[in-house]
Amino acid sequence: MPILLEHVRLPLMPSDYLVERVDQESLVKNNDLCKDFLIEAMKYHLLSPEHRAMMKISRTRPRTPKGMPKSMLVVGGQAPKAIRSVECYDFKEDRWRQVSEMNSRRCRAGVSVFQGCVWAVGGFNGSLRVRTVDKYDPMTDCWTAGPSMEARRSTLGAAVLQNMLYAVGGFDGSSGLNTAEVYDPKTNEWRSIAPMNTRRSSVGVAVLGGLLYAVGGYDGVSRTLLGVGSNVSQR
Repeated sequence: MPILLEHVRLPLMPSDYLVERVDQESLVKNNDLCKDFLIEAMKYHLLSPEHRAMMKISRTRPRTPKGMPKSMLVVGGQAPKAIRSVECYDFKEDRWRQVSEMNSRRCRAGVSVFQGCVWAVGGFNGSLRVRTVDKYDPMTDCWTAGPSMEARRSTLGAAVLQNMLYAVGGFDGSSGLNTAEVYDPKTNEWRSIAPMNTRRSSVGVAVLGGLLYAVGGYDGVSRTLLGVGSNVSQR
C-alpha cells in the first residue's frame, strides 16, 4: 500500500475528502508510511499559496493528461443573435474545430473550468438574461444542464476557489448587480454570499493568493470602474 500511495497526489485532493474518506480507511490508519503521506497532504492544505508553490514534489504537481491536448474553447456569443455554437482551438494542431453545441443560446456568459468540465453560467439568450447553466465534458464532447443560479445574470464574472464555483456581479436586464453566489458541489446548489460594495457588470474575476478578486466593470453610472473588490468569498 505505501508503494502505491507514494504515487498518489493526495495533497491535491480536497481536504474534506482526506478527512472523511482517506483518514477513515483502515489500510491507511494501520500503516505508518501511509499515515505519513496523509499528514503531508494535510500540511499542504495549511500552507499559504506562496509556500505551496515552494513545495515541489511529484505529489503536489498537477498531472497533465496525455490524452487531452491543450486547447481553448470559445463558447456562444452573438452572430448577430445569441448562438449555441462552440469552437475549440487545438494548440498542438494549430487549428480550430467545431465541438458540440450548448443546450441553449447564450452570449455574455461567465465561463470557467470546474471539476474537469467547462461551465457556461448565465448570460443573455437574445431575449432575456438567464440563470441557467450548461457544462461541457471534453471527454465525451457533450453538454449537459447544470443547476440554475439564484439570480439572472449576464456580463458576469466566474471563477473557481477552494473547489467551489463563484458567479459575481453582472446585469439582470435592468441594473448592474453587486450580488454574488457560489455553487457547492456537495449540495449541488447555488447560494448567495455577501454582496460587493459596488455594482459591477462586465466585471473581471480572478483568484490570487487564495482570494477572489472582482476587477473593474461598469456600475451603471461610470463607464469604467478602476477599483478592485477583493476577498469576495470570505465576506
